[in-house]
Amino acid sequence: MTNLCEWLGIEKKSDDLLYESAVNTTLSELQSMMQRIEDLKSLSPHWSDPRQIDTVKIPQNVIGVYKIIHMPTDKVMSVGQGVVSSRRGRHVSVFKNKGIDIVSDSGATSPSTTGRHMYRFDSVLSNWWFSWCSIPDKFLVKCYEELLQKELNPQFNSIHMGGNN
Repeated sequence: MTNLCEWLGIEKKSDDLLYESAVNTTLSELQSMMQRIEDLKSLSPHWSDPRQIDTVKIPQNVIGVYKIIHMPTDKVMSVGQGVVSSRRGRHVSVFKNKGIDIVSDSGATSPSTTGRHMYRFDSVLSNWWFSWCSIPDKFLVKCYEELLQKELNPQFNSIHMGGNN
């Protein structure tokens, strides 16, 4: 019986070197991530004052965590993360479309389960407010979102989805 690597024409040494390179690259990236997070440790997140969801001003391309608040009940109904202005925009677009996902002319769907839930719960857009904070590390953002969801238990979130995009 011939060696599988020989049969496939692959040099074992080459594969071993690639694996070692992958391990070293991963370790280096993790060390960099740990240093970035350590640097952020001393900074508390600064949450914006809640504002009406369709008028709140958010800089473009800010990565962070957000809360969607139903003002008549003063309850946080959703906690999310990502590029904050894009997420807010998608939720508002679906809400304004009577809770139906947006479908482009090319057939691509822009869904928002949160926008759908918001519309079904209360179809008055001015009752929905938005607060957000900027956190410049995607891994930390996911963890913070997950912990906020567990603590606040927002009605529109599926806790098992926390940290997912």
